[in-house]
Amino acid sequence: MASAHVVPDDDCDVNVGAATITVTTIADDLTPNDGSVSLREAITAINAGNNLGDPDIIAQAPGTFGTNDRINFNIPGTGVHTITPGTLLPTISKSVLIDGYTQPGAMANTLASGDNAVILIDINGATVEAGQGLLPGLTIAASNCAVRGVAINTLTNRFLSLPAAGM
Repeated sequence: MASAHVVPDDDCDVNVGAATITVTTIADDLTPNDGSVSLREAITAINAGNNLGDPDIIAQAPGTFGTNDRINFNIPGTGVHTITPGTLLPTISKSVLIDGYTQPGAMANTLASGDNAVILIDINGATVEAGQGLLPGLTIAASNCAVRGVAINTLTNRFLSLPAAGM
């Protein structure tokens, strides 16, 4: 698995008061009050700057939405957790850190030479890609975004980063 760009901990400027939403399922849905929070729901909430009225997000007490929000992971079970979007994930339009290293058991590389990273979050675009040409794994249209500890597979373009105004 190829991993996303790894951003060292000290390069992630995350405010204490920023909102944090935790992804708790590999399902790809926007279904409120279903007992879980999907990556699609988390991105949509960060973009909207609110909890979408979803009791599952509200129960996480995400904090104040604004700049330097976070998407963390805590998907039950061991091993790699593969998220297979049925359609393209929403364009990321607000500053956010998507941190796959928050998944229990995941680990950032600690070696000066070599790689001992443990990547446990995988976005697999096999169902999105079919017959649709060049598609991005994630589309980022905001400044101050970072993705780490996430593998993006079976998509022609791993990322499509669109410059935001003022970048």
